Amino acid sequence: MNKHELFSRMVELDNIVSDLYPNMTFECVIVGGGALLIKNIITRGTIDVDVLEVSKEVEELFTGFDFNTRVKAVLDCFPYNFEDRLEIVNLQTKSIRYYTPSIEDLIVSKLYAYRPKDIEDLKKIKESNQYDKKILDKVIIEANESAVTKRRYLEMVALY
Repeated sequence: MNKHELFSRMVELDNIVSDLYPNMTFECVIVGGGALLIKNIITRGTIDVDVLEVSKEVEELFTGFDFNTRVKAVLDCFPYNFEDRLEIVNLQTKSIRYYTPSIEDLIVSKLYAYRPKDIEDLKKIKESNQYDKKILDKVIIEANESAVTKRRYLEMVALY
């Protein structure tokens, strides 16, 4: 799906959740290619949208919209305090607040994963010049605190 389709699904899902849970608010953190689409860094489509965090009450609804809510394993690819840098998606919604990690946190996650599509995404991020080098340096250091192993952290730093 492209960015327009992604936003349409996000709004449609919000409308359904709003009808089912009036006067309630839920949060959703979109990562991976979906986050890069939202940030206008990539234009390639994505098959599904990776959701790092969403409330259990609405999680099942997300799967019907090609939102992959089974990505908790990638949580270790983000610094422990990435939540402090979450950025709200500028989209008119009633019940769901959509967020993406900061571009700097997304860079760290892409460095950890480092598959061919992640390498391509990192090139696009660099070309976009949407990141702050000072913040990125700080986030790279902070990632040490949440690293699963010292070796994995050092591999990520070497790729940086």
